[in-house]
Amino acid sequence: VLHLKEKIGLLDDPYRGLNPALEATLPLSEAHYQAAYDVAKASPILLQNDNILPLKTEEDVVFVGSLLKEQNLLGAWAWHGEVERTSSLAMVLRQRYSHELIPTDELDDTQKLRIQKAKKVVVVVGERSKEFGEARSKVSPTLSLEHFQLWHHVMTLNPSVITLVLAGRPLVLPSNMETSKALLYSVYLGSAMADVLVDTLFGTLNPSGTLPMTLAREVGQLPLHTLSLPTGRPFEGKTYTYTSHYIEGVNTPLYPLGFGLSYTSFSLLKAKKMHENDQAILLEVTVKNTGSMAGGHPVFAYLHTPPVPVALPEKTLVGVTRISLEAGATQTFTLTLPKHHFYYYDTNYRRQAFVGPFTVTVSLMGEPMDVSC
Repeated sequence: VLHLKEKIGLLDDPYRGLNPALEATLPLSEAHYQAAYDVAKASPILLQNDNILPLKTEEDVVFVGSLLKEQNLLGAWAWHGEVERTSSLAMVLRQRYSHELIPTDELDDTQKLRIQKAKKVVVVVGERSKEFGEARSKVSPTLSLEHFQLWHHVMTLNPSVITLVLAGRPLVLPSNMETSKALLYSVYLGSAMADVLVDTLFGTLNPSGTLPMTLAREVGQLPLHTLSLPTGRPFEGKTYTYTSHYIEGVNTPLYPLGFGLSYTSFSLLKAKKMHENDQAILLEVTVKNTGSMAGGHPVFAYLHTPPVPVALPEKTLVGVTRISLEAGATQTFTLTLPKHHFYYYDTNYRRQAFVGPFTVTVSLMGEPMDVSC
């Protein structure tokens, strides 16, 4: 190694090629910030919306919660990020709008009265960066008591509540949080997080994120995921004793993998097998934006596992593509299913191909369509 360093001149000039002056201009430069914004804007996940979002500039909206002033939005793995140069939600809101902010989790009587009189209330709850990441496991991955009480208190004061959850993991949310008029879920998105979330709330951005993991209703459901193996006594919707179910709850998640809403609507018009080669099966999928706003959304393909002599999940995600359409537009997209998803390992650890034909379900915002392959 030392000979190599000497050969390329690092012993004489260890920092050869570095330009401190140029380097100082790059972090949060316009180009870098735009790249951070472009990555983050597809991430917020709209889980609930009772025609209350997007917000309007002229509406009487109050924002509540101590997370409004949180600047450490870079996430658990940005160890050397310049948090002091990151905008909080409160900073962005004050720069652009005149809505009232109550950046606290402990409300006094004056603040309670203001919340009660507002037309809409956005309450921000969840986790801070120090609560997730490496060596930050939780026995109970739920909202803190402090944030649950804040949310519950705001709900009792004003029914027109929009809940914004910031978290670094799939939290087990209170099941009654579905009673929020809207529910927006976001992981920590980096330098542009505050701008992206404010733009999403006010409709400059149309949310297009979907859940990368299932959100359970109760901690006792964990682990809960789509790759669970089938049971010999599956629950069939009946409450007799000897099936796989909970006696004091339901089997279904609060929100499943891949769930996410939009400010517009889409219709899956057609899905069919188009072509097959050695590497992939190609599906032709036709989608229409049936709403009044441009938007995008992932389209998923799930393989229904054929009968094989080993236990496998009943369905597996085998393909995904992101579509983007103007309001009223119809377009045909290609959905690629890589062939390596159509294999399994037998009891002797030998790779075997599934024997077809296969049924693949194409899903767009929960709307399914089966395709024979």
